[in-house]
Amino acid sequence: MPEPVKPIFPRWASLEIENPTNHELNVYEPSEQKKDLGWDLNEVPPRQHFNWLARQTNQVLEYHDYHLNRPKIYTIATLPPAVDNIAQILFVSDSGGGILAYSNGTVWKNITTGNVVS
Repeated sequence: MPEPVKPIFPRWASLEIENPTNHELNVYEPSEQKKDLGWDLNEVPPRQHFNWLARQTNQVLEYHDYHLNRPKIYTIATLPPAVDNIAQILFVSDSGGGILAYSNGTVWKNITTGNVVS
């Protein structure tokens, strides 16, 4: 099986740039009303709104990549209840130099050994 390719996120308008001719910024956040209603038929949205939308899309994707692809870190004393976290994986920082653990619905177990985390 081929190794997964690291995604290239759609970075767009990550810098605030002022147009030297009209002195407008390259990114403007649309009004709350515009966000609720969206663009109307035959409306030509300002480029700054597209830049804002693309920037937000990139930031959300990077946030999810960072937070969803990494286990949360706990100590043994702060482990959440196993019963409320069945099939969850987390990192226990003060157990044997740090281990990955999973909940079987009753206790937290070391992924490598199957021993109960204590």
